[in-house]
This record gives sequence, structure tokens and C-alpha cells, in this order.
Amino acid sequence: ARERAEQEQRRLEAQLEQSRRLEAIGRLAGGVAHDLNNQLTVILGTAQLMAKDASSEDLDSIIKAADHSGHLIGQLLTFARGQVRHPVPLDLNEVLRDAKGILRALVRENVQLDLRLSSSEVRVLADPTRLEQVVINLIGNASDALPEGGVVTVTTRVEEIVATHPDAKRVSGGHYASLEVHDSGTGIAPETLSRMFEPFFTTKEDGAGTGLGLATVHAVVQQCGGHVYATSNPSQGTTFRVLLPLLHDELIHLSPQQALIEIDWVRFKVLIVDDQRLVGELIERVVKSLGCEAILVQSAFEAIEIFERGTPCDLVISDVIMPELSGPELVSRLRAIQADLKVLLTSGYVFHERLEGEHFLSKPFTPDQLVDAVATALLS
Repeated sequence: ARERAEQEQRRLEAQLEQSRRLEAIGRLAGGVAHDLNNQLTVILGTAQLMAKDASSEDLDSIIKAADHSGHLIGQLLTFARGQVRHPVPLDLNEVLRDAKGILRALVRENVQLDLRLSSSEVRVLADPTRLEQVVINLIGNASDALPEGGVVTVTTRVEEIVATHPDAKRVSGGHYASLEVHDSGTGIAPETLSRMFEPFFTTKEDGAGTGLGLATVHAVVQQCGGHVYATSNPSQGTTFRVLLPLLHDELIHLSPQQALIEIDWVRFKVLIVDDQRLVGELIERVVKSLGCEAILVQSAFEAIEIFERGTPCDLVISDVIMPELSGPELVSRLRAIQADLKVLLTSGYVFHERLEGEHFLSKPFTPDQLVDAVATALLS
């Protein structure tokens, strides 16, 4: 009994240590992302503005590289996120059909991609970009497991989980959207299979992968309230199975985002507050291109002084993290002076994606995304 108790204590200590390591990684990643996303906002935004004036292969390369860097940061941070970014009703079948071209290009030439999609809709509530990322990661890994060729089979269906269902111990009862990705490879060893979803764990050669793909898959599925696991048998291949809560009909009709309409931009005055000068100048340039009057400051206290002098503004665009006052603290001070102030908060720090009651735009963003966010904030 003492030996069993000691084994259990060692197991719990190892589990706690693993949890602490993951928490530390998440905090580190979140802090680094703030600075990286600021720089990517400037690179991506400036290059796209230049590309509108004169098309250039060099500018296209810059845009693609910045966009790719943004996705890498997103992968790094997804497993540390607490919720899905922008969930909308989706048909899992449509996601796969829309991504078919990408998926065909993703698998090896000697690998057959067999899509076996449900005849009926398989609707879930998820972030479309993140859900597509799940599909791409799973199918890409399945293809990599078949260097000599083979078949990757993708299956979707609606399943009801009841007490006798094999997955009843993994998820609570109810109706689920099921996504299965099976490869006809040689299978995965048990010791490797148990570590598949760990961040930074990879069986690929150095430089061939970050080890973040399946960690990202695990995080996205969990954030959708679902479950993912893998099974493998020697010489019978490997199956990754994703279960997501099925979207009920009454939840499908969500309030549509207010459409971008013709706006009399010249009547609006916008105050921009960002301690990163290059980011602030980019936002100012985009706002002025719309016809709005724009005031740019790098300090929260400068913004307060402007309002105290009696200069009303229609919208404040503020970074969340600043050295003197945070964005939300600044907004509170400004609304004490002008109660009807519209606000758009921006940040490259992952955990600020859900600021209650405020419009938010995550960095890096493109000029077009900024225009949409500004319009939505002004018209709300």
C-alpha cells in the first residue's frame, strides 16, 4: 500500500511539473508575441499599402513572409489560449470541400486522398481559420506518414454518444460532429502515440517541423468543447478522431455582423494611442486615407490631456499594453469625460482577445481588416 501511494505521489508530482512547464511556455509565448505582432503589423500593413500603388513580386514576397510569420505565432500561441477567437456556425463538410484544393496539394503525389463526407450537414460552432488549421495539420501529418505512398481517408458523420458508445468515457452524452483522418501507414509506437499532442514534440528531422501542429489541433478542439485522440495498430495505420459538439438548429441564426456600408468618413475624428510609433503611424495613415481626421499620440496621458482641453473624438483606437496606463484604464478615464466615446482596442498579446464590451482587433492586422474594424466600431 505504501509503494502504491508513493507511485501515485510521483505520478501526481510529474503531472504538476508538466502543467507548470506548459503554463510557463504559454506565458513566455504570450509576452514574446506582443512585440512580434507589433512588428508584423507594420511590415504587413506597409507592404500591402505599397502593393496597392505598384504591384511587385518583391512586395508580394514580403506580404507572404509576414503573413506566414503571423500564422506561426498563432500556432505557437493557440495551445495557450482560453477560448476560440471568432466562432461562427460552420458545416464541417463545407470546410473540407472549400479546402480541397489546398489538401490535394498538401498530400504527396503517391498518396490518394479519399474524402467520405456525410450526406447531411455536420454543423459546429468554431473559428473557420482554426478549424481549417486542424484539418490541414491532421491530413498533412497523415500524408507524411506515407513516404512510400498509400491512402489518407477523411470521414465526417453525426454521432450520438450514449452510455454504451466507445467514446462515452471521453465526452459527455449528446450529439457530436465526428471527423476521422486515417492513414494506411505502418502505425505509431505506443510510447510515441502517448506524446503526440505535446507542444514541441516531433518525430520529424530538425528543420522539418516545429512540433506545434498536433498541440494546436488539441487546443483548438478543446476550445470548441470537443475531444481529439489517436489510435494506431501495427501494419493497420493510424486514425485521428475529432469529436465536436453538434450545433443545434436554434443556435445557427446568430446576429450578423453589421455590414460595411457607405460612410461619411470626413465627419469622424479619430484619436490613435499606441506607444509603438511605427504601428501608430500605420494606423494613422490608414485612417486618414478614409477621409477621417486623425490625431496620433504615443502616451495615454497625452490622450487624456487632449480630452481635458475639450477636444471631442468619435473613436479612440488604443493599444492594450502601454507603459503608463493600459488601454482599458485609458478608456475608463476618457469615458469619464466623454461618455459616448466609441473604442477599438488592439493588441498583439494573445490573452486580450476577449475584452468585455469593447471592439477588439488582434495584431498583426492588414489595412483592410483595420478599415472593417473601424467601421464596425463607429457604427455600433
